Amino acid sequence: MGKKVVSIFICTALISLSFFISACGGGGGDGEQTGAAKVFIEVNPSLIDTGDRTLVKTRIESLHKDGILLKFFYPEGLDYVLDSATLEINGKEVSVFPAFNGLDERGIYLVFFLGEEEFGSKTQGILRFELEASDSVNDGEVSVDADVDDRLISNDEEFDVNNPEFEPEDGAAIDVRS
Repeated sequence: MGKKVVSIFICTALISLSFFISACGGGGGDGEQTGAAKVFIEVNPSLIDTGDRTLVKTRIESLHKDGILLKFFYPEGLDYVLDSATLEINGKEVSVFPAFNGLDERGIYLVFFLGEEEFGSKTQGILRFELEASDSVNDGEVSVDADVDDRLISNDEEFDVNNPEFEPEDGAAIDVRS
């Protein structure tokens, strides 16, 4: 009788474990990535005077195979420094250029299209660029959103400042003293 109870307990435990593993994604699946990328942003220094510059550093991990639109949003009073953007992959830096840098009624969007051309077969890197303070900013934030690049839509048409579809995934504080 004791062996029968132990056998039932073991069978019940194995069945429960198999359900748990299935629910956690432990088996099967097609391996398709659903997100564009994981992004983590830093702004240094985060307190500057007008005329000073700050460095925006964004770590990109788990890049989607189709590439990404890497969208930044920051307050008026800060300006993107032309030709300051670089992408570092495996210790090598290359210059990259935003496809869009424009204003809406709330602030400024800066958009990069990054994919196989820049990353090759790698799925992580660091994007850096500078912002220069032209006016005071109180309790501001530089935020980032990554979306999968839709290969069926031209990059010129894929981002619309009137409908930016911007949902920040990470943000960093910025203040500018005048």
